[in-house]
Amino acid sequence: MDKKERVRNHMHKFESKASVEEILEDYAPDAVVEMQGARFEGRDQIAEFFSKTLTAFGDQTFQDVAYDEREDGSIEVSWKVGPVGGGDRFWFDEEGLFVRQKAYLGPRPDDF
Repeated sequence: MDKKERVRNHMHKFESKASVEEILEDYAPDAVVEMQGARFEGRDQIAEFFSKTLTAFGDQTFQDVAYDEREDGSIEVSWKVGPVGGGDRFWFDEEGLFVRQKAYLGPRPDDF
């Protein structure tokens, strides 16, 4: 599976209300997720983060989704869920798993 396909599949998992275990399959064991100043390291912390956020957000039907492969090989995704915009950026290991994810809600930060 190529990088864009993995990210598209990952986004689909949220829309289809996949389990946290299914979502974690996209992450390397030592992956890091950063969002709005918080940092989650390793699959256990990432699982806890997603367990909380999936119930808080409810329906996650993404609209206006755009994928952009960056010069460093990462994939940046911008999207909307209802009136809220946001985005993610994913970095990959040699096996194509996520080793880092940086996410935001609202306007795209300048340092993204």
